[in-house]
Amino acid sequence: MNRTWRRFYTHRLALAGLSVIAAFVLIALLAPWLAPNDPIRQSLPDSLQSPSLRFPLGTDEFGRCVLSRIV
Repeated sequence: MNRTWRRFYTHRLALAGLSVIAAFVLIALLAPWLAPNDPIRQSLPDSLQSPSLRFPLGTDEFGRCVLSRIV
């Protein structure tokens, strides 16, 4: 078993894959704090806004926060 782990940790592509998976899991666990707005709430007056403090990645054509929808 020890040999398997040592071989895994010396394989750069395996470590890169593990890092990506760990990042996705961390984002999923922290989603309530990372996503500042409701991802499905529409607000037509806020449509197509550029990035700001309220909407870090801007809004789409329906006024939904793009960052919240990505997360």
